[in-house]
Amino acid sequence: MYHICIDVDDVLNNLMKKYLDYFNHPKKQKIQYKDLKNNPPHEILGIDKLMYLNGLDYFRYKFYSTLEPNKHVLKFFEEHGHKAYFSVLTATPSAYSHIVANWVMEHYGRWIRTFAFIPSLRVNQNDIMFDKCKADWLKRNKVDYFIDDNIQNCDEAVQAGITTFLVKQPWNKGKSLPSILKLLSQAIETKFNSDWMQDLIV
Repeated sequence: MYHICIDVDDVLNNLMKKYLDYFNHPKKQKIQYKDLKNNPPHEILGIDKLMYLNGLDYFRYKFYSTLEPNKHVLKFFEEHGHKAYFSVLTATPSAYSHIVANWVMEHYGRWIRTFAFIPSLRVNQNDIMFDKCKADWLKRNKVDYFIDDNIQNCDEAVQAGITTFLVKQPWNKGKSLPSILKLLSQAIETKFNSDWMQDLIV
């Protein structure tokens, strides 16, 4: 059985789109989602990084529970969620990790069996860092496939020998999520059927 690990924000949900709606709300000049060519997008938003992070954290605290699960991922899980071991790995401040975990388990808890996070450091926070980056966690937990929207996370996972998919967003040149899920479906089916046949032989 494969171990498949999936990022949360902007893969399982639409965090950045909803945050941008929140950021744009009181402003006359609206910034389009397609214009977010960098992530973090503070320079595009015209604010400094600390102000952006504070605003994003406030959004997490107040509105994270309103985010919608990705319909493509839900369909994928309905068809294949019992054929592999699924975990999620996100980068979030430790103070808000419970909010993200609650959201994940509310929408995907039928299939997700491990929730893990790498603390996103904030001013005056002294988190214990067991893993320097996502790739460290992925290696320790023997992940077969990894899905993320952050190119650095994906590059580090590839260097660690993990088959990795970069999800297309305005800030990267990845593949569309439906096309990634289609490829994963084929791999899962092949492995699942092979294991099932092997169990019959044994």
